[in-house]
Amino acid sequence: YYSGCDLVEQFVIQGPNPIEPDETIFDVSCFGEADGRIILNPYSDAVGIPTVLWDITSSIPSNTNTLTSTSVNGLLPGTYTVTITDSDGCTITEDFIITEPNAITASISFVEPLCYGDANGSATISSNGGTGAPATWIYDWSPSFGNTQTVNNLSSGINYVYVTDLNGCTDTFEVIISQPDPVSAVVEPNLFYNEDQLGNPFHISCNGFSDKSIH
Repeated sequence: YYSGCDLVEQFVIQGPNPIEPDETIFDVSCFGEADGRIILNPYSDAVGIPTVLWDITSSIPSNTNTLTSTSVNGLLPGTYTVTITDSDGCTITEDFIITEPNAITASISFVEPLCYGDANGSATISSNGGTGAPATWIYDWSPSFGNTQTVNNLSSGINYVYVTDLNGCTDTFEVIISQPDPVSAVVEPNLFYNEDQLGNPFHISCNGFSDKSIH
């Protein structure tokens, strides 16, 4: 039989902490631009600074930076994949997403001048998309020089409004202000022989003449 003494001892084997990419992401500032940026400051428990390798097969590549740079810029919206390797040969693969704001959109309603040739029309722009609340955006009307969402004292013709959101993104919209037709009248005499209200006869010799005679 076994008569020995046993001793149970626990051992804890420590492993390295995971590699950290320590990323800073700058999204695209305006719709349709390519100014996104990713900055990495990777670190791990291994000696030295980990290396990076951006994947251009499964993510949108950067056209302005090397594939081993910790700072890539000039990025379009999309997903960017990087593999980070430390000096111990440990690796991680991370995805980073660059987004962009929605495009600035707008609709413009107008009230035409009351009469032909007047300058008492108005126009109102209703905008969406972009960055920030549209009520806080900058509106610059031309040629009326208004700077609010509604402008007054407009005459007929083409008006432009330049819209700038909180990111400084701009777009231009156009509205054509119409106006009523001019008042016109045509008088053509069709009686050269007639009587006035008192029954007196008169005779106008030719169209456009004023040589009436009363007998």
